[in-house]
Amino acid sequence: ILTDGKGLIDTISKNLAGKLGLNCKRLSESSGLNVQLIAPELIYCYQIDAKKGNKGQKFKAAGGEELTFIIPKGIKKVIVEKSNLGKKGKSEKLLSESPNKLVHYNHQLGRNKTGKKNNEITPQTLYQMEEYKNHLYKTKVKCEIQDLRFGLGKNKQMVQLRVLKIAGVKFRKESILTPNFDATASRDP
Repeated sequence: ILTDGKGLIDTISKNLAGKLGLNCKRLSESSGLNVQLIAPELIYCYQIDAKKGNKGQKFKAAGGEELTFIIPKGIKKVIVEKSNLGKKGKSEKLLSESPNKLVHYNHQLGRNKTGKKNNEITPQTLYQMEEYKNHLYKTKVKCEIQDLRFGLGKNKQMVQLRVLKIAGVKFRKESILTPNFDATASRDP
């Protein structure tokens, strides 16, 4: 998985997306799913809490650490709303005020500035939501994070990317984002 510095997924391999039950094409068209929404433990990697230190550093060690991917019920709405945003020209304000908590949190996670912690959104906040309690899919993987920074253009503006190297994802037969998906048959494998 390749993300920007705020966690928005730029690229995800077709194989990994399929194993998580996500539609790779729809994800690439939306450019709006934040990896923190499907792996809440990563909130600590993208948000630094100066008082407690950065808990996300464990994922930067060679070989990585265990990470839980959890695909919350309603994830399709997040991806669809974000992809329709550009097509219909809806304002960013509508997204930030969305009555759908997942859409709202996805938007807020993508807006966080590096070095600041958004106290509203923590892994615990997400895990307490019904969408996570009644999740569509959950799996543990090994995750190692590598940060890439480089300058672009004449004035060498810095670009930060994060590469999430994932190993150990269990195979999933159906896509969560297809019309035939049966959420009741997809609880923990």
